[in-house]
Amino acid sequence: MKLQVVIDGETYEVEVKKRDGDLILRLGEEEEVFHTKKFSPNEYTIFSDEERIHFFYERKKRGNYLIAIDNCNIYVVVTNSRNRFIGRGESGDESVREVVAPMPGKVVRVEVKEGEEVKKDQVLLAIEAMKMENLIKSPRKGKVKKVFVKEGDSVEARAVLIVFE
Repeated sequence: MKLQVVIDGETYEVEVKKRDGDLILRLGEEEEVFHTKKFSPNEYTIFSDEERIHFFYERKKRGNYLIAIDNCNIYVVVTNSRNRFIGRGESGDESVREVVAPMPGKVVRVEVKEGEEVKKDQVLLAIEAMKMENLIKSPRKGKVKKVFVKEGDSVEARAVLIVFE
């Protein structure tokens, strides 16, 4: 499963696989095998040959998690092709009608207009979060019905940005 993970405004592409009870995480060219131990529904230890991490997590809302490691709290946003842009439907699925903000931030650029035909993966707009620009791409081809934001607008995570016909 390929995921995008946002931690402190930094976006990471992570591939996660399960094999024989282990987690295999690939970040770029690096791959790490972790053994897991579950203590409760929200409490785990993952460990490799070099390190051991004991943590608790709490799901705050869809795709947003609070992870507690020692006395440090980390807020993480996890998205995949199913929920990166919308609440339902697969990427490329013609039933997808809305594009939503994957994280809170400021709209720095809107590259489409109402009535415009767009292609799948075409850049629709850019959102700045934690001083990092995140390109929001179209999950499908289609015609833009409504653009709800303009340059300079602040948006919350999961706010509807664009609707397709």
